[in-house]
Amino acid sequence: MKRLLSIVAALLLGGSACLMAQRTYVDSGGTDSELNQVIDLKRTSLILDVSMGESFDIGAHYLRNFNRIISWDMLSLRYGRYDDFECSEFLALTGVRVHTPAFGKNKRLKVYGALDAGYACLWGPYMSYESYSYNGKNYKKYVPRTRKWDQLTICPELGIYLSEHLYLAGTANFYALEYGWWQFGGRIGYEF
Repeated sequence: MKRLLSIVAALLLGGSACLMAQRTYVDSGGTDSELNQVIDLKRTSLILDVSMGESFDIGAHYLRNFNRIISWDMLSLRYGRYDDFECSEFLALTGVRVHTPAFGKNKRLKVYGALDAGYACLWGPYMSYESYSYNGKNYKKYVPRTRKWDQLTICPELGIYLSEHLYLAGTANFYALEYGWWQFGGRIGYEF
């Protein structure tokens, strides 16, 4: 078993090193000397976005671009409201984002998929009751309280870049620990 885990770890580390070592080239359509021009690839990016659907939330992502296809969503922070703005959520995530090569008339469109996982803290009101006795009779008194849930969350996302910076996406959040429920929505974002 140890040998198998060592082989898997070596393959993962070796594959990661190969992906990070790749240089990105563009085919300029010219001579061989022009064929291998290196694209100026930004190594890090910041993304700000707004999501709407079953919840309304705002988020910020810090990306580390390995090449023009694969990037690491190093830190993604989100704050949102759901259930008619009565409940709140805070998410801290990390994950991977994979882009297709650019296509379309101006080579500006590209499709991407992302898979993030991390911590979600949800809190909101709920009704509980307290029992008490009065003159020999038992009564229940309903009391509003605030409850906090700590969750493991997995967030798949599929979207399209409409320009070099602006994108639209469909998103989902799966809260895995307590109830195993999904939230779905749409997202618009801007990559700096």
